[in-house]
Amino acid sequence: MGQPLDGVDLDDPCALLKALKAARLRLATGALTVSVKSGDEEVSFSKADPTRLDRAIAEAERACHIASGQAPQRRRFLTAGFLR
Repeated sequence: MGQPLDGVDLDDPCALLKALKAARLRLATGALTVSVKSGDEEVSFSKADPTRLDRAIAEAERACHIASGQAPQRRRFLTAGFLR
């Protein structure tokens, strides 16, 4: 089985988003490493660093929304504490 990003147009954020989500699914179901090669560069995602993959998914999701003419989703953070 090929790597999830093989043949993906990296200039199409929606296609990239779909491929990155497929990579996350492969990692979650036991595939240990997913590598992406583009020209001379190669990036590997592994179970040891799912945060990096999630960050790439979030970036592609934002770019896909913008490319589709939608407003990017805003992230909200809840902090504990009180203002006096």
